[in-house]
Amino acid sequence: MNINNYRKLIIGLGNIGDMYNNTRHNVGFDVIDSIYQMYNKNIVKKFEKKKFGYILKFKFLKNEIFLLKPSTNMNNSGKSVFYWINKKNILPNNFIVITDDLYRQIGKIKIKHIGGHGGHKGLKSIQEILQTRIYNRLQIGIGNNFIKGFQKEYVLSKWSQKEYSTIKLIIELSAKAVILFSMYDINHIMNKFNSINIKY
Repeated sequence: MNINNYRKLIIGLGNIGDMYNNTRHNVGFDVIDSIYQMYNKNIVKKFEKKKFGYILKFKFLKNEIFLLKPSTNMNNSGKSVFYWINKKNILPNNFIVITDDLYRQIGKIKIKHIGGHGGHKGLKSIQEILQTRIYNRLQIGIGNNFIKGFQKEYVLSKWSQKEYSTIKLIIELSAKAVILFSMYDINHIMNKFNSINIKY
């Protein structure tokens, strides 16, 4: 079997900088951090600042897993994703992108293998540079409780205490989902996690 079948890339989208910590738009970074915390017994290194991103490698069972936080800023995420897919010889079905989703309420996630970008500039960048709508993604609902014309301010806003009690659980579940993605077919992960709906 091709050794690259055991090489996986998990990409969390977000913006670098303390001002973006705990914001809705950075929930992809939060999932990456949650994976690090959950599986740190398998991880002996910390994230390294490399070209177009912060990256870390660890072994999980027989898989070689790379965690990536693009440093290109959200709107240019495709540049980082393209670079690291090629740098690490990642097969098309062996990477997954984690991001926020305005079209789903807080407490819901959606895992899928194909779809549009829905106006999300990070996904738009990825699709434009990869030239495909077919790639694995896990989208985390952040709600859409904002006044028309204030979408940018909303996605860059921080969670309320009430919201965060729910989103914390969703982040942990998402971390488990993408680790399982490294072991199973994407359809198995979709069937297991897409029905989740945590009320807050």
